[in-house]
Amino acid sequence: MPRPSSSFKKRQKERNRLEKQREKAEKRAQRRREKQERGVSSLDDAIDFEASIYDFIPPEDRPQPEPAPEEKPN
Repeated sequence: MPRPSSSFKKRQKERNRLEKQREKAEKRAQRRREKQERGVSSLDDAIDFEASIYDFIPPEDRPQPEPAPEEKPN
């Protein structure tokens, strides 16, 4: 049979674990509420979803377009 102090320690440990879980859940809920109040995040505003790959390459390193082949009249 376990000593009484060990079961008391187990109960304390379990109580502390539950308390920590509850605090984390409260923090998550608070962050969720704050995010909803802010609306769209600033990161979403900063992203240009219409950008092409060439927008990220410095102009001096961009490949030059090939000249269009000249058509010869018949």
